[in-house]
Amino acid sequence: MFTSALTIFRAFFSVCTFRLGPQDLPAAAVFYFLSLSLYALASTALMLPLQRDLPAALLAGCAETALLLLITYVLLRLRGVPARYRQTGTALTGTGFLFSMAALPLFYLRTAYGGDAGLSLGTGLLALILIVWNVVVMAHILRHALSASFPMGVLTAIGYVWLISVAMTVINPGPMA
Repeated sequence: MFTSALTIFRAFFSVCTFRLGPQDLPAAAVFYFLSLSLYALASTALMLPLQRDLPAALLAGCAETALLLLITYVLLRLRGVPARYRQTGTALTGTGFLFSMAALPLFYLRTAYGGDAGLSLGTGLLALILIVWNVVVMAHILRHALSASFPMGVLTAIGYVWLISVAMTVINPGPMA
């Protein structure tokens, strides 16, 4: 069990460090559903302090995951390469899980100690670094999946982040008072 988890972690970390692309990940359904589940759980954990309610956070985390996968499916379909969906979805959700797990302590620290300017600045800077790295990794994944240039991958990744942010704001405007 531990060896399998370590192997999965290494594969996703290798995508995050640009040593592997989505095409290098297995197309196995179990790998896809595992990464999808981990991503949805991590997204839920990030939503929990904002929602202050587990069912609402779970709904928001699942909605965000569904949006990511829907956008991926549409893009690959429009590009004429829908067969790349499972590996692309696995790469996006698996690396997204790693970035979410790295951001989780920063997010909770910032939420818990929001008034401390020094801590807030430090966690904000680290969060910004993670966000930029995440967008670059998404660009790397999308560049391979769409057979596009890296600048096109960056634009697509930024579009992903923007579209998901707008959709999540519309779907879930924030906690109820």
